[in-house]
Amino acid sequence: MAYMPTIAGNTVAISISESPDMSVFGLSDAHLRDAMDRLALHLLSSGARLAYGGDLRANGFTEWLFELVSRYRRETSETQIGVTNYLAWPLHISMATDELKEISDSLTDTGDLVCLAQNGRRLDPTTWHKRALHQPSEGEWATGLTAMRRVMREATQERVVLGGRVAGYKGTMPGIAEEALLSLQKRQPLFLLGGFGGCTRDIAETLGLAERWAGSRPDWPGRQKFAAFSSDLSNGLSEDENATLARTPHIDQATILVMRGLHRLGLRKEKEMNRANRHKVFVSFHHKDQAYKDLFVRMMGDDMVDKSVEDGDIGDLNIKTETLRQKIRDEFIADATVTIVLIGPCTWRRKHVDWEIGASLRKTDKNPRCGLLGILLPNHPDFGTGKYHPHLIPPRLADNGGRDDPYACIYDWPGQQATDRIRQWIHKAFQRREGTPPNNNRVQFGNNRSGDCSAGWKD
Repeated sequence: MAYMPTIAGNTVAISISESPDMSVFGLSDAHLRDAMDRLALHLLSSGARLAYGGDLRANGFTEWLFELVSRYRRETSETQIGVTNYLAWPLHISMATDELKEISDSLTDTGDLVCLAQNGRRLDPTTWHKRALHQPSEGEWATGLTAMRRVMREATQERVVLGGRVAGYKGTMPGIAEEALLSLQKRQPLFLLGGFGGCTRDIAETLGLAERWAGSRPDWPGRQKFAAFSSDLSNGLSEDENATLARTPHIDQATILVMRGLHRLGLRKEKEMNRANRHKVFVSFHHKDQAYKDLFVRMMGDDMVDKSVEDGDIGDLNIKTETLRQKIRDEFIADATVTIVLIGPCTWRRKHVDWEIGASLRKTDKNPRCGLLGILLPNHPDFGTGKYHPHLIPPRLADNGGRDDPYACIYDWPGQQATDRIRQWIHKAFQRREGTPPNNNRVQFGNNRSGDCSAGWKD
């Protein structure tokens, strides 16, 4: 199962702590660490980042998680930071600045240590020395922990919870309960791994995802708040799958379900983005490449403005350049917002391609200028080389590419299964319209150019 394309870039919050029920289920602390190990490695290998809110005690979960990420980097040569650890105000206010800095420095290229103020504001490391060190009060514990959990909710896309104490906690309710509740309130995708018992299992019971068992506990502070929510956890899993996740003690099965849900969420997000980012597209091409143009239209469907300028379409060829461009923009390209140039070996010679690019770059009273991009066809000599020679593509297109901040980008023909990728190119071209100004100063073609296609154009 390859989940990389849909999960990469996500930041997943992990809430995990000891459960009072593990011995009842025949489990130990080693099983809990193994569960975190397997789940975290699957997430990291799929390109996700991890977020954790916990203390820095020796042999604690924070230390274990940072070691896990460090080991993953050594084994994979991955360079990006894999985990962010959030320290709430009461967790660091009694720690010396030198100690914090030493820990932070040791995490370079592995993790990120974020210290928060009591209200959740991120503290700049250069101001850590200004903290008045003291032992936090009960009030500081409650407000500081809640603030940290709210910050994490806003900084992450999904949350996974496992285990959880229901006694001896600090704050207004058990930590995992508050983190899960905050996710439910925002409809942040939530994964309840209840097979280790503890607070997570209690939440699953309250939501109707797991049956009560002999060790079920009476209410703890805040548990009644979960009764207001349904079993829909917005996590991409069906109710039956969530029920399995809430009960299984097998971490491999639980991990598969979590990754399945994240994958489905990613696919759903991609589809929504594709719908939101669709733009009307005009295609400029050489008639010898008609087969590619027809295939492109079939691939992109309703996104196309399927009309091109042909000989005889423009009555008076002696009209002024700006008038010609306005006529093509308003009558032929019409409501298109992006122009794509399909670049074959001889496309650079065609006057109509030059006219269409020039008209696309013109802003009229009826239509704004178009975004612009080029696609090298498989028959182009530069296809697949990773670069292109400016003189082998239409001159006006070359004028707008090849710079540090180009108005137009050039891509290789990606194949029939890459419509989502093409739509991303189109959307980026659309966004560039209001950034770098286009270059439309070249003298307009009067006739088709001649010469060997492979030799390219010359000024």
